[in-house]
Amino acid sequence: MTTTEGVTISLDDLRGRPVWVNFWSTTCPACVYEMPIMEGKYQEHRASGLEIVGIAVGNSTEEAVAFGEALGISYPLAIDSPGVGEGAAVDYQVFFLPTHYFIDSAGIVRGFVMGDAPPEAFDERVARIVGATD
Repeated sequence: MTTTEGVTISLDDLRGRPVWVNFWSTTCPACVYEMPIMEGKYQEHRASGLEIVGIAVGNSTEEAVAFGEALGISYPLAIDSPGVGEGAAVDYQVFFLPTHYFIDSAGIVRGFVMGDAPPEAFDERVARIVGATD
């Protein structure tokens, strides 16, 4: 998919790094609450290789950019094609927003969260993928 900065990004490009994929929308109250928490986790773990990709569902590029800027988001934001029922949201079986997937550096999904979650849930799942061992 394409980021709000016009860069094409794929999970294949991120192989070898832990990745947190977040499906969100500007109209989702839980998304508004969680994204600054995610930014904090990104800053805390990016030296360990953590990548976060926020995928806007049902928003235009302009809406996603304004939202990201207002919240101080520095990780890449991408735009899903038009909304739930199409695009990456279908591929990842997104039924609720926000939805989070936690993928280790080998490309294995090690956890997910559908709907809002307390910050400690993110700590646990990020720990599974950053420096994860089996």
